[in-house]
Amino acid sequence: MSGPKVQDDLDRGDYGRAKERLCSYIRGAGYSPSVCVRIAEICVKMHDPREAGRWYFIGDEDSAEADRHIKLFLGRFGPRPVDVVAQLPKVTKLADRSRYPLCVQRRLDELGLTGQVGESYTRAIRGRESIVDAGVRFGCVAALLMLGLIFVIGCVTIGGWIIGMWH
Repeated sequence: MSGPKVQDDLDRGDYGRAKERLCSYIRGAGYSPSVCVRIAEICVKMHDPREAGRWYFIGDEDSAEADRHIKLFLGRFGPRPVDVVAQLPKVTKLADRSRYPLCVQRRLDELGLTGQVGESYTRAIRGRESIVDAGVRFGCVAALLMLGLIFVIGCVTIGGWIIGMWH
């Protein structure tokens, strides 16, 4: 996808707007390796090599330039596969690994990502959420116990005042 509006943005030097249009397109239309490469090329023009590496990582470009940017990206977010996958746009996390171009599958293998990208990411996030959920549950139970204790103390105090007024 390199529509006329994107090309107009590029001709004007408005790389940010062109990237925004392509990212919006990918969110609506779904994963497209060639659009990912196009976004990476724009990031290079924007002097953002790590962001370019992120898009090259999931794009179908297999060149020395792509590898150089991918290394910069992995240097920032790697080598743990879950950290790298967490940086990928949600729409690019496919459940069926075979839908990726061969060069992307090779990159995933080199990273040590043995499972599906979508599953690996979901498993990692689910693990973090369970820790957070446990903390929230503990906090809620503690708050309810405190409120119950305050209620009992308040009732005993008010009862003592009432009994004290009759004597």
